[in-house]
Amino acid sequence: MFIACLAYDGIPDAQVRQAELALGAVCFDTATDRSVQSSMRVAMWDLLAHIEWIPNVMLGNPLSMNARVNERPATVRGKLVWPKRAMVELVASLR
Repeated sequence: MFIACLAYDGIPDAQVRQAELALGAVCFDTATDRSVQSSMRVAMWDLLAHIEWIPNVMLGNPLSMNARVNERPATVRGKLVWPKRAMVELVASLR
């Protein structure tokens, strides 16, 4: 899903492929600190605000919803960050 979102956001195919290779295999971490949990909760509220207006959530485009949520500012360790911009910069820095 993350790779599909990169492509949806207009990141060039070569950079999307670099990001895919850099990610490697999917792994899950169960030791999440409270600040990450809080950030995830805020993102969930933003997402719920977007899907509230869709008559049937199954009709929503997940890539479009992801793009909309990533267009809002967020804070990371007290610093204002724009998720999409930060993601584009990080992917562009991969070599």
